Amino acid sequence: MWLKGNAKFLLGNPQLSMADLSLVCEIMQLEVLSDSERDRILGPHEKIRGWVQNVKKATSPHFDEVHELILKVKTRTAATLGSELSKDLKTASKL
Repeated sequence: MWLKGNAKFLLGNPQLSMADLSLVCEIMQLEVLSDSERDRILGPHEKIRGWVQNVKKATSPHFDEVHELILKVKTRTAATLGSELSKDLKTASKL
């Protein structure tokens, strides 16, 4: 509904708006999920994925700076889950 036609930004706007900036921050919170969970939620919505990329390009390099913390949390979470999974597999193999 908000991504009308072939426009790059919300409500069919050709230029970035505060609405785009606000909503992209909400959508980016999905980055802390595992890749499979994020893809399950956003996978069927290619238009949203394209819109996020448009916002990222329009605000580069600031987009990455603003979302750096979220991406660090994702990396740490993945590393923690990976080591816990590894421990679980070792324990299971001993059983």
